Amino acid sequence: MISIIGSIVILLFIDWKMTLIMLIAVPLAIAVIMPLGQKMYKISKLTQDEMARFSANLGRVLADIRLVKAYHSESLERSKGNKGIDNLFLWTDP
Repeated sequence: MISIIGSIVILLFIDWKMTLIMLIAVPLAIAVIMPLGQKMYKISKLTQDEMARFSANLGRVLADIRLVKAYHSESLERSKGNKGIDNLFLWTDP
């Protein structure tokens, strides 16, 4: 805390106008960035969850590919895969 106060005092002596601009700009930037960061965290978490579901389904299908072929379920699994990909793009679109 003492270092920060000392740094601000020294900056005021060096260039008080620039220091005042910095003291105003930094809190404003933090006020804008914090809500954006929280929103990006939520979107990232949802995207990761959807990717995990898609990867789990893909792993299951590839592990049991003989069963899928034996029961002629290729089209069903393809539609599930396409739905999973569509869900992934829902979370990644801006």
